[in-house]
Amino acid sequence: MDLEIYFPFELQAAVAFLAALVLAVVSIPVIIKVSLAKGLFDEPNGRSSHLRVTPTLGGVAIFISLVLPYLLFGGHFFTPMMQYIFAGIVIIFFIGIKDDILVIAPMKKLAAQILASLIVILLADIRIGSMFGIFGIASIPYAVSVVLSLFVYVVMINAINLIDGIDGLAGGMGIVLTSFLGAWFYWNGQYSLALLAIVLIAALIGFLRFNFSKGQKIFMGDTGSLLLGFILAVLNIQFIHLHEQPEALRYAFHSAPSMAVLLFSIPLFDTLRVFSVRLSQKKSPFFPDRNHIHHIFLDKGLVHWKATVLICAFNISYVLLFTYVVEALSVPMSLVFIGGLFLFYVFALKMLKMPIKGRMFVNRSEAVLDRHAQMKKRA
Repeated sequence: MDLEIYFPFELQAAVAFLAALVLAVVSIPVIIKVSLAKGLFDEPNGRSSHLRVTPTLGGVAIFISLVLPYLLFGGHFFTPMMQYIFAGIVIIFFIGIKDDILVIAPMKKLAAQILASLIVILLADIRIGSMFGIFGIASIPYAVSVVLSLFVYVVMINAINLIDGIDGLAGGMGIVLTSFLGAWFYWNGQYSLALLAIVLIAALIGFLRFNFSKGQKIFMGDTGSLLLGFILAVLNIQFIHLHEQPEALRYAFHSAPSMAVLLFSIPLFDTLRVFSVRLSQKKSPFFPDRNHIHHIFLDKGLVHWKATVLICAFNISYVLLFTYVVEALSVPMSLVFIGGLFLFYVFALKMLKMPIKGRMFVNRSEAVLDRHAQMKKRA
């Protein structure tokens, strides 16, 4: 039976959305209870932005709320491409949950990201196959396309993973980015990917209900942030890939690669800025510190939800304010323009950290450290 004849996509999507939302809301309290009973939680330390032990397996609920509703109510859209995407999702899920429970070496996490990315690059053909005129290059050899796409996948996955530092930020950013990409896929008749975006949004909304809670708080952990980063990378790269044949699209962007970078501007900009600062200090780019944008906002005195709303608003503002500019320029010039936005971003955050009356904005971080010290003394 052709389900689309009897149940249009919009109805199937609505049912899948509600199922994912309900599943997330119902499953998370159970996961919290089990996590606390088995000691599967995150203990606060000097870098933490929280003060209480908190379960970190919210990504399990996101995974369940994503996969089950899609398979139950979106089977009609489970194309061979989706088969490989879900294979990658399963790999990322298992490496993430292992890291949340046991903690694994960074190279093992990287290997899993590479494996999952190669599956969708080689088997689903979700890759960057054109330079869109950058450096005067249009189409690129297949081997170069694979290497370039793999690099972009790994960067995007880790960019989302690195911004998961305060309540709601990764989830909120995920909703913002997925909403844009999901709407674009829907308008262009790419219903299988649009449905993936829809159930992910529902799962994230259900997760945020508890991520912002005081009595039943949970973090998404690496299980959730790596999973979210992988799916966003898949959607974003397919967004670029489909623009290689713009005549086949109903709604196409003149400068798709630049739009993809602009959409991910805050996660990408912050990752590049933090890595650059660490390298300039002769440290590993993965050396932990409190130099991310969310740390800066917390040190300014903002509470988590306000910092999250502000950062997501910045990302939305970048897209709304500069889409017309990016579309009016050639692809190479639009990327130069985005480079200018990155420099402005770096300068703006540097100004936020400048001292006023001889004192840096470290009040909140110092207060957090003091409270950690007090808690240890009481223990």
